[in-house]
Amino acid sequence: MRSGRVPVKLVEGVAKIASRLSEPEDLDIPVAPRLAVAAAKNVGIQLRPPEDSIYCVICRRGPFTKRGYYLHLVRVHGSLIRQMIEDEIRRLEGSYLGQTG
Repeated sequence: MRSGRVPVKLVEGVAKIASRLSEPEDLDIPVAPRLAVAAAKNVGIQLRPPEDSIYCVICRRGPFTKRGYYLHLVRVHGSLIRQMIEDEIRRLEGSYLGQTG
């Protein structure tokens, strides 16, 4: 997968992980290579809010329900999450190439 082409399903998967609607191991996107799925999991974990109240870790809005936080992330921060996934894919590619080179 080229890092410039992050599918919407990956952005939605990250938002589901961050909002605790699903767990990272549940992210199953058959059209995406493993590298992209790993990047989505890493970014989703990075975006996870603290356990007590759900406030946005990016803009500090809230409080949200799990579903409300998911929708907020997809609608308001979708492009930022896409960029974070692209950066993570590049980082993982560099790490992988460094191990095999």
